[in-house]
Amino acid sequence: MVLRRCRYDADALHAGSAGAYWYRAGYHPAGLTALLAGIVFAALTCDSVLWTGPLVAPLGGADLTLLGAAVSGLTYWALARRVPAYVPAA
Repeated sequence: MVLRRCRYDADALHAGSAGAYWYRAGYHPAGLTALLAGIVFAALTCDSVLWTGPLVAPLGGADLTLLGAAVSGLTYWALARRVPAYVPAA
């Protein structure tokens, strides 16, 4: 929403495969890549009872799991900023 400044075509959002937001079979490659990057970062830096990521010890025991959201956001910004915002026909 920040990148597109809340400019979306509501009808195209609900148009399914005929809409401008269908991308590739309903998945946005930049969005999926950003999500996976955040998940991997969070898993690598998680320090919990159930799981301790391999980067926790080199980081001095720091749990940086919450920064996974920032990693996702920055990854999406880097990948999707080149894609022009959809402008509905007048």
